[in-house]
Amino acid sequence: MEKYLAEAVKSNVLPITSRCNVRCCFCSHKGNPAKVLNVSLPHVPLKKIAQFLPFLDPEKKIIIGESATIINEGEPLLHPEFKEIILAIRKLYPRTPLSITTNGLLLTREMIEFLASLGEVELVVSVNALTPSKRKLIFGFASEIYSNLEYLSRKIPFTASFVFMPHVVGYGEYADSIKKLLNLGVEAVRVFLPGYTAKNQKLIKAPQNLNTLAEKLFYEFLEENTPIIIEPTRLKDFKAEVLGIIPRGLASFLKKKDIVLKVNGKSPFSRIEAYKLLNTPGDKKVEILRQGKIITFNFSKKTGQRAGVVFYRDIEEETLRQIIKKIETQNAKSPLILTSALAVLLIKKGLRKLGKRYPVLPVKSRFFGGNIKSAGLLTVDDYICAVKKAVTLLKPDYLLLPSISFDHRGRDLTGKSYLEIEELFNIRTEIL
Repeated sequence: MEKYLAEAVKSNVLPITSRCNVRCCFCSHKGNPAKVLNVSLPHVPLKKIAQFLPFLDPEKKIIIGESATIINEGEPLLHPEFKEIILAIRKLYPRTPLSITTNGLLLTREMIEFLASLGEVELVVSVNALTPSKRKLIFGFASEIYSNLEYLSRKIPFTASFVFMPHVVGYGEYADSIKKLLNLGVEAVRVFLPGYTAKNQKLIKAPQNLNTLAEKLFYEFLEENTPIIIEPTRLKDFKAEVLGIIPRGLASFLKKKDIVLKVNGKSPFSRIEAYKLLNTPGDKKVEILRQGKIITFNFSKKTGQRAGVVFYRDIEEETLRQIIKKIETQNAKSPLILTSALAVLLIKKGLRKLGKRYPVLPVKSRFFGGNIKSAGLLTVDDYICAVKKAVTLLKPDYLLLPSISFDHRGRDLTGKSYLEIEELFNIRTEIL
């Protein structure tokens, strides 16, 4: 248990339990191949958790209820010592923001009052459906959550999430649920396209037009400022296109589909840089492109205030420069960058913006299969298969892989080290 907790806190994630009080029909745990090294924890005792609290970074948001390692995350509010754990965190980090992901079933008024009293707490509620009869189709039993969210909305900022299953509950359930959540002042709505592997593809039964329906859902709320975020998405450029503004955000003058061109005269390299420029304290002059017209706005941001602008996350310029530095440090004549299908186009275009045209190869997830495209789920065997196909044509002398595929020891989800790739092909291999 200790080594898994130690690895998680490096990402400022604090796992406290793998136990859950629902059995979602889309649960990713059902799709894992037998060779995946996933770990289910019992309720981790407070005494054990307290040993790892000093290793959290007080300058970053502390996250509970989201997975960052091979640990299966459960429902945090199910933990019998949940309040004591939260109080221990607050004692050590009185002002560090705390994000808790929950399915909301245990969000009683008393629990909401407790969390609200701590300050700097935000909740991510896995709603998935609001209508009790529709929730039964997802969770296996009918339940009511709207009254919890209604009370929550008066006390704590929250984001709602849905796994998009219109073929199970109907498209209208999402449109109606989002309308109700917008009336409650939800900060953002995240809509996840269901991921499935070869093992549970038949169970998920995702229709081919799922992406089209998700896009329809986004445009249905285009006039609403609140962000409707469809994930995963394959970004094709670095344009700082606005997804929306959270309620009470300072940059409420922005609208969805606006493109941020300059902030105080500086053109952002990426969406991430645009976000940082808008959220640093000080006076701002913002130049945007809206429906073909350039418009300028001014606003001022103080420490602790939020601009409130939401973008899709792309790639930072610094990351791309680190790629270039690694290649140049190795004096590679024929480097090959391997990544996920979702990131390949962005990396190519980002490097070209910096004057480099290194080959970038998308790696197919053969181990998990299905529609899995995330780099975090690629395995050593996936990379080996990709290199075998590329080695004859490209003749690489250096391979660079995304570190998100590996743990702190350089091992993938099956326990294999990326160094096996270097040994097999006799090509210098590194991760970043």
